[in-house]
Amino acid sequence: MGQYRGVSEEALATRMARALVRSKLRQQWLWLCQQGLRESAIAVKQLMGKIGAAKRPALLGLEGSAARTVYQAMASLLPDEWRFSGRNRRPPGDPVNAMLSFGSTLIYQQAVQALTRQRLDVFAGFYHQPCAGRASLAWDMVELFRPTLEAFIIEQLRKGHILQSHFTTPAPDGPVSEGCRFTSEGLGAWFHYWLALSRIAERRMEKLSLKWAQAALQYKMG
Repeated sequence: MGQYRGVSEEALATRMARALVRSKLRQQWLWLCQQGLRESAIAVKQLMGKIGAAKRPALLGLEGSAARTVYQAMASLLPDEWRFSGRNRRPPGDPVNAMLSFGSTLIYQQAVQALTRQRLDVFAGFYHQPCAGRASLAWDMVELFRPTLEAFIIEQLRKGHILQSHFTTPAPDGPVSEGCRFTSEGLGAWFHYWLALSRIAERRMEKLSLKWAQAALQYKMG
């Protein structure tokens, strides 16, 4: 009941959403600084300064702007052969987008499990609006792990752990719905390096889920 109150009362939901977006953008800002991408880091820092006065719809806009900045930065770090110029999905049109989509799905599955273990309702999100059939709270948690996923992908590509030969792209005259996908060899290479990160993410999610559950108890009705 405390969770439902947090979701339904705009002031509480906005406060939690601001904290979530601030945490995500800070992670992205730190990564950009580490990569020496000063202009991109400054752009994200400026967006962070607008969070304190933003309502939930505006927060989505700030987060989206930061994401576009990060994707542009990712593109600048990769050779042109990877054909990455920004986010696309359903289906992903290039290897980097295929990894972003696949990684997000894996993180989402972990988030659902972690939240469920704490008896939280995964469909009642405070940042992503509740929507029939969508585990909004799990997607809220996913947002906090996207910067880790983005950094992981760049690291694997720059170290040569993931290769272009690890993907299959449909022929120009083939079904568009297929998109770009991992080959079986590519999946093996991905999971070889993903496993360690997945374990770290699992521990972080357990702590975060417990923190959210404890916060929900403070909001309980009655």
